[in-house]
Amino acid sequence: MSPLERKEAGNQLFKEGKWEEALEQYTYGLEIENIPPDQKGLLLSNRAQCFLKLSDWQRSLEDANACLALLPEHAKSLVRRGTALEQLGRRDEALRDFAQVARSDPGNVLAVQHARRLREEISMQKSQRDDQSLPSRLLQRLDREDEALDACHEIRRAILERHQGLALLKLDAVPKLLALALKASQETRQAALQCLCSMTSAIPSEEDGPGKLPPAVEKARQQLRQQMAGKLLELRRLCQDAGSMIQLAHLLGHCHELEDEDALEVLRIALDSPEESVQRAALVALHGICDARRLLGSKGAAVVPTGCLQKCMESALHSPLQDLLQGLLAEVFALLADDEDRPEHLKVDLAHFGLLVLEPFLQSEDQMLQSNGLAGLTSLLAAKSKAAQLLQQSQAPLTAMLRALSSPGTDAWHCKAQNHAAECLLLAVSDASTFDPA
Repeated sequence: MSPLERKEAGNQLFKEGKWEEALEQYTYGLEIENIPPDQKGLLLSNRAQCFLKLSDWQRSLEDANACLALLPEHAKSLVRRGTALEQLGRRDEALRDFAQVARSDPGNVLAVQHARRLREEISMQKSQRDDQSLPSRLLQRLDREDEALDACHEIRRAILERHQGLALLKLDAVPKLLALALKASQETRQAALQCLCSMTSAIPSEEDGPGKLPPAVEKARQQLRQQMAGKLLELRRLCQDAGSMIQLAHLLGHCHELEDEDALEVLRIALDSPEESVQRAALVALHGICDARRLLGSKGAAVVPTGCLQKCMESALHSPLQDLLQGLLAEVFALLADDEDRPEHLKVDLAHFGLLVLEPFLQSEDQMLQSNGLAGLTSLLAAKSKAAQLLQQSQAPLTAMLRALSSPGTDAWHCKAQNHAAECLLLAVSDASTFDPA
């Protein structure tokens, strides 16, 4: 039989699914001497296809290579070689073969589909490799002064867009970013603090449970609190600009507790800032600290009225951001009023402490301060079930209420003061014991 006849016989067997027998016919044809190059090439290509069907990738590749040495543009052999190369794990080379056929013959659906699929898979694989190595590469750039700022911006994007917080955490990103914040320029310091805020920020999800944070965020907060011990006041000294101070306040709200005196001192300083944006950040931070304690319920330590907490509340009462202020005071007074499971020696005289904080503001001639004092009194009366006890300890609350309600005025702060005074009276009246005879 001639090479051409062997080829035809092999083709028929191949159509019948008899791949090993077809392979034999192609091999017999190749053993004939003086075969024309084109016929030899086609026998090799067809045998390569048989090897593909038999999952013999290496021998298929060898036959496809031999065919292409004779017929460099043979499309079927390029596709067959591409298939063998892909199965051997040589995906980039396989893509080149499929792409070559797709470019020369856009109607070759198989080549076009394989080229598109492989291109997408290789791109995705490269992206995954990049994602895996990105945290390490970015953290290395923090050590280079001329690259640190850009690296911080990219780290923040990696956290927010690629969810790389956990990977960064495992590579000690927290101490590295904190160290950078303590030595860098103002702009880089702010960027480093923003990165830390992104690592420690999260909204508790239902999947994690009430008040529970994702493990990576919880661990980042613990690490940061430990790392900031003894460095907080120095960091505050360095954060002279509003942007850095805002980021620092957010960090304290994420990571610290009401017992952390240095943290409360930094937030008090922020509350005294002339910048409302800084005051807002401090109020939000304190609210976050209180809210986290409230969510702990009986598992959390009992809150006690420390001097640092009192100073923070007094500074907060000077802020024009009354909505945030009232929310904070309501949280603090509610935590102090919670006597459930509180040891006897930690019992709080809430009326005494509340009046200690609020009296100077209730007696103030400044409309904003008086309004803030009455807003605080509203929160105190709501938290303290016995209004009578509170009103008997001082004349300042009732005097402030009556003064606000009786004095004329139409400016915004006067109207707010009147509204708070009316609310205080309603809370007092709702407590029957307020007007019981002694």
